[in-house]
Amino acid sequence: MENKKKILLINTSFYPRIGGVENSLVHLINEYKKNGDEVTVVCGDIVDDTGHRYPKHDRMFGAEIVRFKMWPFKLYWLTCFFLFLRLKIKNSFDAVISRSHVTTILGALTGFKVIYLVPGIASLHEKAGNSSSSNLRVLYSDFLQKLAFSLCHRVCVFSESMFHQVKRLSPNCSPIKVNAGCDSDRFQPRSRDEELARELEVSASDRVLLCVGRLNRMKSFEKAISVMPELPNDFKLLIVGSGSEERYLLNHAISLGVSDRVKFVGSSKTPERFYSLADFFLFTSIYEPFGQVLLEAAFSGVKVVALDDFYEGENVKTATNEIFESTPNLVRYASTKSELISCILEGWHAPASEFDILRSQFSWGRLSSSLLKLQ
Repeated sequence: MENKKKILLINTSFYPRIGGVENSLVHLINEYKKNGDEVTVVCGDIVDDTGHRYPKHDRMFGAEIVRFKMWPFKLYWLTCFFLFLRLKIKNSFDAVISRSHVTTILGALTGFKVIYLVPGIASLHEKAGNSSSSNLRVLYSDFLQKLAFSLCHRVCVFSESMFHQVKRLSPNCSPIKVNAGCDSDRFQPRSRDEELARELEVSASDRVLLCVGRLNRMKSFEKAISVMPELPNDFKLLIVGSGSEERYLLNHAISLGVSDRVKFVGSSKTPERFYSLADFFLFTSIYEPFGQVLLEAAFSGVKVVALDDFYEGENVKTATNEIFESTPNLVRYASTKSELISCILEGWHAPASEFDILRSQFSWGRLSSSLLKLQ
């Protein structure tokens, strides 16, 4: 193809790890491949807690995958750096897009003009996920991310809240706001998945609350579990995801006597099936720079109940307000547990026209072309 481009996507992890960052890379690959572009992905050979090592060379989603050894004690920085150096010598890329501050730093040091698509502020992510995180560790995370901001060619963010978080950390940085995407073919209003309903023992008369995401402290899914004792027995909560907090959350459900109505279904490569069963999507994250699952829920025609900025005195940092700024009737906010319950029980109406507005605003195709223009 005449305008065929060579794109390099870089991050410490990639598929089969399931997460917002990894999924965004898959969608970018798909968009660039539609244009006939040649895509290479560089990532670590270990992507999750299993410790399983994936092949050095691979091909997935029509892209070439090149993996560096994820050695412990940050030694993988060396393997990543020398891999970038080899690629720099042998190739000429039209665009280099990074989703990790580590790969941004190393890519820039080897001479690439890196577009850093920021997933979040690492130190805020760390503090939200681990309240006992040391000041030294926070300072170290901030130092590395500020270094990434200073070395890269462009800094891009998905939300105004992320824009301000970047500016607070690095006042001289000039982030560019770009809209995230969502797969409107995959996530759309669809008829109830009866096979999945039978598998999960969800009857037609049940009212379903849905949470999707990694089971870690930042998602605070215990808040969703905590409302279950005060909801009628026909309410069921589905939690789609896996992670370190699973045992804690299960014990929390048992202690409240609602373990029979809270189902942990593990991580899924087909989350769209679960949205078809949901009456409400509960977004309980206390820190989320963007929140891809909010788009997935809304694209699927599911109403969202989210935490207010100061839910029960807790400082909640998400981009929920911004995402739904032009479609306010798709979401309800709760500042207390009782309000969270009221939002679920009041049965408010979300107009179809607002779902359509949101779908028109977020496109992976638009994002992929926007990033190329910044190179």
